[in-house]
Amino acid sequence: YIIVKPEKYKDEIETTKEELQEYYQEYKEDFRVPERVKVDYILIKPDDFADKVSEASKEELENYYQENLSYFSITEEKRASHILIQIADATNPEDDEKAKEKIEEIEKELKGGADFATLAKEYSQDSASAEKGGDLEFFTYYEMIPSFSEAAFSLEEVGDVSEIVKTPFGYHLIKLTGIKASYVEPFQEVQERVRQMWKDEKSEALAQEEANNTRKEMEEKSTSFEEYIREHPDRSNTTPFFADGKEIEGLGWLPQSKGEFRP
Repeated sequence: YIIVKPEKYKDEIETTKEELQEYYQEYKEDFRVPERVKVDYILIKPDDFADKVSEASKEELENYYQENLSYFSITEEKRASHILIQIADATNPEDDEKAKEKIEEIEKELKGGADFATLAKEYSQDSASAEKGGDLEFFTYYEMIPSFSEAAFSLEEVGDVSEIVKTPFGYHLIKLTGIKASYVEPFQEVQERVRQMWKDEKSEALAQEEANNTRKEMEEKSTSFEEYIREHPDRSNTTPFFADGKEIEGLGWLPQSKGEFRP
């Protein structure tokens, strides 16, 4: 094929004013600048209410810890080594068969008493781990692709070797070399983290309550935007100009606000 770059001929093109005007009229919408607005807004931050949160008792913290154990659960990790034989072309049955035959030969050597790490260094086509005897270090179930993790995490005893496993990367033999059991961090070790989480949650609840009450008062006309700003000038903010449906600096994406900002 031939690649032709239009910019190469840009300097050779001459246009008249009439041609430019005609082009502009034909593609006028391409030059339309969307309406942009800027708005004043009130930002109520949880940090503003941190000093209003009373100190939690040990009992409250322990209850909070029990209600949120998932935040303190450490998932199981396993350490494994593997030998990988890649399939040159996954769409070619002959290449697939050739790779499978190779991993089967390695499996026979292994069952004959050969050392796994030595075989990995000699045959594995995962160059990063091969030089370390196939070692992949510790990993969680979800750090590997499902087909690999399913095989690795089904191994129960250190030293166990999987059957031949096929993944999108090719054919593997996997040896379990270490286990870190899942556990829940004890309260005594995470007490300060629990205290901060509890305080953050309470601060956020107070901020949300303030926002809801303020909105309600404005809807009922018992206060106004301007009155609230005079009382809380540190919560007053103004956006730069932005177009409808675009990201708003300082606020991010607010799809629910599309079309709502009008003078």
